[in-house]
Amino acid sequence: YVIAFDIFIGPMRYLQKKVEAGDIDGAKEVMSWIKFPKLLIKPVRQGYYMLQSNFDMANQDLDAAEANIRKSLANKSDMLGSSQEGVSYLQLGGIALQKGDSKEALKNLKIAVQKGLPDDNLATAYLQICTIYAQRREIKVAKEYLRRANLLKVKNEEIKKHLKDINKQMARA
Repeated sequence: YVIAFDIFIGPMRYLQKKVEAGDIDGAKEVMSWIKFPKLLIKPVRQGYYMLQSNFDMANQDLDAAEANIRKSLANKSDMLGSSQEGVSYLQLGGIALQKGDSKEALKNLKIAVQKGLPDDNLATAYLQICTIYAQRREIKVAKEYLRRANLLKVKNEEIKKHLKDINKQMARA
């Protein structure tokens, strides 16, 4: 029974403790213990690929990050809810933006909004969509997404600052 638990759940609970403690190097080490992620149960596998994608993003390996997010989406589980799916599409949108593909970014960001996101992530999605429309000189649409972002109860200080900066820029537009 214990062996089966270790195979199908894997060291993910150790991994979770490392991530919660902010021990990224320890988390990467625990991730390296998982040799066969396809043997993990679906919700755990989804989390594994999502976390792997986060590590790839931190290393600026956008192609690997995108591949792992897509694997996470392919293993989506109802246990984690649709907001996790929304976060995955938000990440895909961010990756597409970093690659300079605003069309793909816009598509993924709109899917993220549709799937549902917590307020801070929703504000990030709206701000990225606003920026894309502003770059396309579609100021009216950009201002609508900025208005939506302003209506949210944002807690993250970095997002609040970004929101303030974009409000200043859009006031001049």
